[in-house]
Amino acid sequence: MVVLDSSTAGSPSASVDPSHAGAVGSGSLLSSPSGMVELDRVATEQAALNSKGYSAAVVDTILASRRNSTTRIYNCAWKAFVRWCRKRAVTPSRPKISNILQFLQDGRAAGLRSGTLRRQVAALSMVLGLQEGAPLSKHPHIVRFLKGAASLEPPPRHMFPTWRSGLVLSSLTKEPFEPIRGIPLKWLGMKTIFLVAVTSARRVSELGALSIDKELCRFRKSRVVLRVNPLFWPKVDSRFHISQEISLPTFFPSPASDQEREWHKLDVRRVLKIYVRRTASIRKSDSLFVFLSGSKVGEPLIKAAISRQVRACIVEAYRAAGALQRIRCAVLLRQRLSPGTPRWKRCAGQLRGLLLPHLSSITRFRNERRNRRPSGAEFCCT
Repeated sequence: MVVLDSSTAGSPSASVDPSHAGAVGSGSLLSSPSGMVELDRVATEQAALNSKGYSAAVVDTILASRRNSTTRIYNCAWKAFVRWCRKRAVTPSRPKISNILQFLQDGRAAGLRSGTLRRQVAALSMVLGLQEGAPLSKHPHIVRFLKGAASLEPPPRHMFPTWRSGLVLSSLTKEPFEPIRGIPLKWLGMKTIFLVAVTSARRVSELGALSIDKELCRFRKSRVVLRVNPLFWPKVDSRFHISQEISLPTFFPSPASDQEREWHKLDVRRVLKIYVRRTASIRKSDSLFVFLSGSKVGEPLIKAAISRQVRACIVEAYRAAGALQRIRCAVLLRQRLSPGTPRWKRCAGQLRGLLLPHLSSITRFRNERRNRRPSGAEFCCT
């Protein structure tokens, strides 16, 4: 695919002269005449594969090797490179290593982090192929540049303490998060999403794919078993990750002391069952988590909304405990609090640490899942 320069795009006589198109060799692509650049990375890569004599089916299979999210990221990087080349009269399909290094340096000067620069190199290498006899990502100067960019990045400095899971969990056992049978749905929703996120330690995309369908959400006597929607495509798309169950055990189902009664208020099975029952009348979807107010009430919660609910729960828990200062509120809202991140896993570990001494069945559940785990060959992404 070629896009004409603005000076010729509207002219009916504007056309591509085949004599200007360069042959595709190892590590090069179809070049375009002056004033035209390849803006579509996928179409450019497809043209390069077609030039090698591959059938259309083979080309489609090769192009399907990357996920849609990766393709979008690579497309953005390629278009940024094309725009950079256009301003400097450089042919995007045949740049020099010095051009690529200057493009990366300009990006770094604009504030791009080393991880973003690495993704840009990966995107360019998919299109440009070999450069000076080596893959772009393996070129010694590119490798040293990326290493230097990582070394020059200042380490992150946390000026304020991160949120404390013990304080949040303690607040969830008091008002306004209790008693859950009578509190507004706003507080019940925040508490439910937070507890499921912490006890499962799953990515926010997986939380959004949970369902109340009776085959995907089963309440047992000692636990609740959740599974994601079969149509959901997880980030790691192996058979094990697609079919894996999320088993959340009960927490002091028969409390015998005041302390156990307080901890029972953190029982995710109890909270989740009441959440499903109280939201039944407003549901428009079988998604587990739904909007509880507004114009989208009853519709599935999107990933961003789930993350906002989790952050809001932490902030409100701090506010209920009287420990939330104005400046700390801003810090909490800016921290990476998405489910599935290392901080969530540490918090989940603390909560599970309270569960383990009292629920011997958890070890048995883990052993059963380990025995059902497929062979190593089935872990490979398709």
